[in-house]
Amino acid sequence: MTEPSLDFNHRQKPPTAGEVINGLIDAALAAANGERPRRAYLGGSRLGDPCARRLQYEFLDIPRDPETGFSGQTLRIFAVGHVYAAQIALYQAYMGLTDAPALFTAVNKDTAELHHELVPFDGALAQATSDKGVRVLQACDAGEWLPRVATEPEHIECSRCPWRTRCWS
Repeated sequence: MTEPSLDFNHRQKPPTAGEVINGLIDAALAAANGERPRRAYLGGSRLGDPCARRLQYEFLDIPRDPETGFSGQTLRIFAVGHVYAAQIALYQAYMGLTDAPALFTAVNKDTAELHHELVPFDGALAQATSDKGVRVLQACDAGEWLPRVATEPEHIECSRCPWRTRCWS
């Protein structure tokens, strides 16, 4: 009878305090995200998404593919900042700020240096984004599916989509 051999050369290191704390934070963010009520509207922050069909799935609260929820780390990344060009243009248009540039601020995550940029109003982008929102809502009301952003499921936008399996099957 052969006894199992023991490998004393490889040890599992216990997690560091930072790894434990980050794990707890990520788990709490993921749990809170799962409990958050869905939006009953199509938000300006989402209209910059290149795939209109993905916006329909989201707006109609279609269940995501299994195992596609956001990790806590991804939710932390989202929380750092939500300022997209389409959203800026919409806010400028609907708030009557077309003559004043928006102030965009970004943080360098390596150095904490702040970068500020004035963003002039882009009327064409605001109109295209608004039109896109209307198309998405009209298609949802009509029970029609808008085209996918790509022609193959391996496209980068489709490969990360939480509705990929549903959309391509």
